[in-house]
Amino acid sequence: MVVQATISGGSLEVLSAIRAYVIGESLWSKGQKDAVRFIELYAGTGDKAYLQKFDESIDIPLGDLSARLALEAPVEDTELARKGFIRGGNKPDDVGGLIWLFRYFRTTTYMRPAVEYWRESDEPLQQLFALRHAMEQQPGTNSYSGNTSAWETQIDQINQKLAPLAIAFSESLGARPRNGKWLDAGRRV
Repeated sequence: MVVQATISGGSLEVLSAIRAYVIGESLWSKGQKDAVRFIELYAGTGDKAYLQKFDESIDIPLGDLSARLALEAPVEDTELARKGFIRGGNKPDDVGGLIWLFRYFRTTTYMRPAVEYWRESDEPLQQLFALRHAMEQQPGTNSYSGNTSAWETQIDQINQKLAPLAIAFSESLGARPRNGKWLDAGRRV
């Protein structure tokens, strides 16, 4: 009975951490989509208020990125990871589970695909952030600047990379629990 209770408690802990990752992905995805929308509005208007809104929106995925990098560092920095996950909009009560699940299950067949999609988002996310700074440096930015079309094309290309990765991340986390195979720790890399 004690063994069953322990296993059940552990299972609930894992499922709670998975739930936190799904909520975190939703926040990440919303931040990414809002950032794309605000940078498009800036490209068309030159209104610097949109850059501020872009910065606020992009900070969510960048917070999660810093958290993951802190956990993947040769010397893991859980305090930096905690700050990153909170910066990413995650609830402080969920952060311990996010860190725990990543630390101990990222190489399992369940978590590995989600982590890979997350890593693949790094480059386009950084491209979007770099484009924002390049756009701000252009003098005379407005809807008639001549750069707008090129910027909108770049923004769209970056978004075409990011959006499917967010969906794939979320789907990869949801597939195993639906199939009853949420923990396959015996098949680590």
